[in-house]
Amino acid sequence: MDFVTKKIGKFKLINVKNKVLDETIVRKLYNQFKKNNFAINCNCIQAFKDKSTIELIHSLNIPLIISTPQLICQASLLAQEKFPQVYINDFDCINNKRMLVKRRFKVV
Repeated sequence: MDFVTKKIGKFKLINVKNKVLDETIVRKLYNQFKKNNFAINCNCIQAFKDKSTIELIHSLNIPLIISTPQLICQASLLAQEKFPQVYINDFDCINNKRMLVKRRFKVV
């Protein structure tokens, strides 16, 4: 697991270099940075592994910074009831402004 941290004030932004985000990566990041305020930047991530990954992110209250619409759609489809905190850029995440809300998708 490769990641790069960027510290802005007391907040840490973690850029994960893997293509798929899964539960083990989320647990390792949480165990390492749980004392700090941190967010996962998903610029290099292409997909989430499964529904349990999204549920874990939501239960641990980890904000995500997602700029690709495909990843936002996948997170929304995988999160049936529990949608994590999603921001478009770093500035919005640090200032806790303009958080995305869950859009209701229907598969027909």
